[in-house]
Amino acid sequence: MDTTEQLNGTYFYGGLTNLSPAELYFWIMIDVTAEHFSGAKDIIAIAAIYSGQNTIDVSGKLKGA
Repeated sequence: MDTTEQLNGTYFYGGLTNLSPAELYFWIMIDVTAEHFSGAKDIIAIAAIYSGQNTIDVSGKLKGA
């Protein structure tokens, strides 16, 4: 996991700059989730669900959620 720094009221994380606290939380949540899943489709699906856009088909437990 990358370092997190606060610069002028915004945050820097993993090469992303000027993040708000909510954006920082979102990207850390995505990184931690990515450690548990493999494949780009899984990560894209989880990111869509976290951001409220559950329109990507996923097989298994999340289907129809």
